[in-house]
Amino acid sequence: MSFDWTSLPAARVRGGLLGLWAITFLATGSMVLGGSLTWRAQQWSARIPEGVRYYVLVRSGEGAGVRAVIEREPRARIVAEHRAGKILARAGQPEIGPDHLTVLEMLLASGAGVPPGFLDRVRGTSGVVDLIDLTAGTPAPPTAGAVARLSLEGLALVVLGLVILVAAILGGARWLGQACREEIGARVLLGRETRALSGPLAVLVGGTALAGILPAIGGLAAWRGGGAIAPAGLAYGGAVLVGGTLALAWLGARRAVVHAARGTIVLAMILSAVLGRAEPAWPSPPSGGGLVRVGDILRALSREVSVCRRARHVARKGLAATERRGIAAAAAGDDIRLRIAAAKRAVDGAALAVEEARCDRLEQERAQMREALHSTRLRGPAIVPRRQPVDGAVEISYDDAGQRRGTAEFRNGVGLRTRAGEPVRATAPGRVAYVGEVPGPGPVVVVDHGRRTYSVYARIARSLVTVGEEVDAGQAVAWARPGLLYFAIRRHGVAVDPLGWVADAPDRSSGEPGSGGTSVTSWR
Repeated sequence: MSFDWTSLPAARVRGGLLGLWAITFLATGSMVLGGSLTWRAQQWSARIPEGVRYYVLVRSGEGAGVRAVIEREPRARIVAEHRAGKILARAGQPEIGPDHLTVLEMLLASGAGVPPGFLDRVRGTSGVVDLIDLTAGTPAPPTAGAVARLSLEGLALVVLGLVILVAAILGGARWLGQACREEIGARVLLGRETRALSGPLAVLVGGTALAGILPAIGGLAAWRGGGAIAPAGLAYGGAVLVGGTLALAWLGARRAVVHAARGTIVLAMILSAVLGRAEPAWPSPPSGGGLVRVGDILRALSREVSVCRRARHVARKGLAATERRGIAAAAAGDDIRLRIAAAKRAVDGAALAVEEARCDRLEQERAQMREALHSTRLRGPAIVPRRQPVDGAVEISYDDAGQRRGTAEFRNGVGLRTRAGEPVRATAPGRVAYVGEVPGPGPVVVVDHGRRTYSVYARIARSLVTVGEEVDAGQAVAWARPGLLYFAIRRHGVAVDPLGWVADAPDRSSGEPGSGGTSVTSWR
């Protein structure tokens, strides 16, 4: 379902998305660089030599005695035997006549020191012409310690980049949900499903993150090319990274929609009435499906308050312990410990202040939610009078809305013909619960009539009231624009036919339905 983002604060959206792009770019760069270091460490590990190799040049026919000397040393062994002519042929020299020398390739195991005098004994053996060290003049091979350090550095970069990437995507989705909190609520109020609103938000966050991830992968792959990165591993890791990013963006978007709706208590109660069918309901958390009752959300919020209180208690104990250590250091005249305790006291104090502010916010939110939930359950007098908001005819009835083409915007409501400049009147006394601008329908006004009943007026020219204002039945709440007015009634969490709700208003004197308020025969 489409969602118009043009009403968001452009400067904030651009700045936040640019920050998300930069963070994902750097995080992905850290991960790719760490992966290349890890891959290089694996290459190095394959180059760690088994030991030191020597060529033992022996006159032909005298190799038995040399073999016996070498085999008596447990750390040495002969790994190969070569003809001198074949070795010279590798260097471009022609093989002329029979070989007068035999070359024994000897390996001394690494990590075990060369036995004293062993090489001299080999040189002094009858038949040995020379002893050549094959590692002389070559770069020092990597050690096991260097390989281990390179592996740890690469792994640390990968983990750091992954943590930053996950935090950036979830935080970006949370920020974007807060930025469009009121618009999300108004969209749901006008009949949109909450889950449909998380889709465009996930696309925006996931697309921005991918815009930072893919250039980082491609750029670093080109910069570290030439065998520094395994192409197959890079392709596999890139595919996993892209899929994980999209999944994270979707998860963060669903969570952000829930938190955005919960941010405003009055609007949240309206959302609960809109989404419910039998009782007030809330959007479900990302891990579940369907709808959750307001009582469940209130209990979850109470658990969150309990967790916050425990964290605040732990922070207070830590601050007290730090102060005790500082006092002990001052009494002992230990300036170093005193300065350390003072610095830690500042950190612990800041942490405690954060926990206290969080607990206060959660407790205030829980109290407001309890009050709002309690007020919706109070029984009171009937909502009278119930008047029609405008005098125009019904163009889209409640049964037709959403059933035929071009009426999707009037789902759960009716469309009434209006004239330019005509006042839109409150259908019953109540308090204004929401006033806002929604792309498409334009300004929207919602009036809370009590007893879990709300009236919605959309597709208007301009609102005339503010949130919290008390209105009387028949009082103008907006100016109409030429065309159709969207009018809806939601009672006890259920969308009802507004025409029937107005027609069924009880008369105060006779108690007969249909005789109180303004006649609605002109609508029929």
